[in-house]
Amino acid sequence: MQTETPDSEKRIVVLVRLRATDVTGRRRLQLDRINGYRTAGDVAMLIAGMMDLPATSRYSLRDSERARMLLDDDPLGLQIDESVTPELVVIPHTHLG
Repeated sequence: MQTETPDSEKRIVVLVRLRATDVTGRRRLQLDRINGYRTAGDVAMLIAGMMDLPATSRYSLRDSERARMLLDDDPLGLQIDESVTPELVVIPHTHLG
């Protein structure tokens, strides 16, 4: 089990493997070797494009395992646990209010 450490001490996961779904659960992707230094917001937009979701919206990622939103401006590799393959949901900002 990985313990929480201050951001300055966290190790970044350089190559991220993840599974992603859209909000409806109809579209699913498994991605390997995503650059962990990319921001979560950038990765959300990448995944949304791969799923052919409308390009007129911005998207964010929600970690289903931990029931929390990932921070758009922070590197993806700092926000995930490398010991499991994260299950992320791509959520349009219009759902966030």
